[in-house]
Amino acid sequence: MLTDSELIGRYKFPRRVILQLTDDVKDFIQPQTLRSHAIPAHIQVLTCLRFLAKGDYLSETTDIHGISKSSGCLAVHRVVDAVCKALQNIEFPTRREHISRIKASFYKIAGFPNVIGAIDGTQIPIQGMGTDDEHLYVCRKGFHSINVQAVVDADLRFGY
Repeated sequence: MLTDSELIGRYKFPRRVILQLTDDVKDFIQPQTLRSHAIPAHIQVLTCLRFLAKGDYLSETTDIHGISKSSGCLAVHRVVDAVCKALQNIEFPTRREHISRIKASFYKIAGFPNVIGAIDGTQIPIQGMGTDDEHLYVCRKGFHSINVQAVVDADLRFGY
């Protein structure tokens, strides 16, 4: 069994967070099947987390978890969709008019066609805390922080 440090190194989360995430999304990702070989929710979550955390080729990630590449692709999409549904705070534009307006705004600014969002991330410094999880908040530059990633529209509004 992997230690929390090993799990963080491979998946960017400790065991309790992985277990909580699996519990939060399992109803969304566990397919209803008459077959006896459905991929367990925890394998789908681990596959997705590893793929997102490491940027490995999907084939390497699926080999590690003992599933096929096509099953891994489905798992990544299922888990990401499930996290969005479970959080209920991530909304991507869906109305055709809204998407067209955003695309036109980005094209006007930079001449890039078909762009509907700009993404960036940063480390937000925070005060250290005296808990067992403190090490989870130390970034690669050696200070306590929270990693924030956001997508904005052409008017720099957070919307999704």
